[in-house]
Amino acid sequence: MYSEEFEKLVLAYKNRLFRLACWKLHDSSDSEDVVQDVFVKVWENRQDIGKYRSPEAVLIEMTKNKCLNRLKSRKVTVPETVLTNIPAGTPIDHQLEKSDELHKIKEVIDKLPAQQRVVLQLKGVEGMEIPEIAKLLNETTNNVRVILSRARHNVREIYKRLY
Repeated sequence: MYSEEFEKLVLAYKNRLFRLACWKLHDSSDSEDVVQDVFVKVWENRQDIGKYRSPEAVLIEMTKNKCLNRLKSRKVTVPETVLTNIPAGTPIDHQLEKSDELHKIKEVIDKLPAQQRVVLQLKGVEGMEIPEIAKLLNETTNNVRVILSRARHNVREIYKRLY
């Protein structure tokens, strides 16, 4: 891969990877760092990128893994005394509930099979259309619809069972 090809790759995917990182990390600064790290890694291994059928899928996977590593490294906990002193009904209490709900949903999504997880993420987070997803994953549009339907169904069922 030459610098011109790399530049095209960066321009084509940087915004999508940034949105994915923001969705995972909830921090734009960390998200920028993650995307930059991904592209540095791609540049360092540029001879290998041509081996993959879908460079986009590789970039998404790399971004997701970097985000997970970043989340593991920054595990910050709020002292229990702070949480117990928040009166019910306050805005922060509401934010904590929403945050907890999002965390539960992400846990459920992480339990899905890989293909369902990817399709759900591409459709729900990236906002891609079904034909785009089908082309990216080398699947038929009907198959992508079925995978998406099953993923949504499984999220509902797992969520009901766990929570």
